[in-house]
Amino acid sequence: MTVDDPAPEILADAGVNLRSLVAEDGESRLVVEAPEDIDVGELRSRLTEQYGPVRLVSKQHGRRAKAIDSIGDELVERLTDKQLTVLETASELGYYDWPREATAEEVAAELGIASSTLHQHLRAAEGKLVAAFFDSRR
Repeated sequence: MTVDDPAPEILADAGVNLRSLVAEDGESRLVVEAPEDIDVGELRSRLTEQYGPVRLVSKQHGRRAKAIDSIGDELVERLTDKQLTVLETASELGYYDWPREATAEEVAAELGIASSTLHQHLRAAEGKLVAAFFDSRR
């Protein structure tokens, strides 16, 4: 399908980021990220003029946006050197792949530590990663 004035261009002109666009069974679903001060009604009107009826399904406020770099920096600050090394080695060896390319014992052997020590470091690091993820969404 080709359109003369595509929705992404309308969104970009309004300062809105298109997160996803799915067209199925004659309907399109757009997920967008917009600044708090955007006039959603005006944007909806512009889309309606171009494409016909538009329905707002959901609107969320207060999500804190963080750049990937700042999240990465925050994670590195939370992890000890040993936790970072254990995570990086486990990832490189395929411990987190499905199916696993390396067992915990193989990762521990690569690092020259006991399997129980590897699990302690992994568990602590994974807990910090999960906490950082949820903190970034607040």
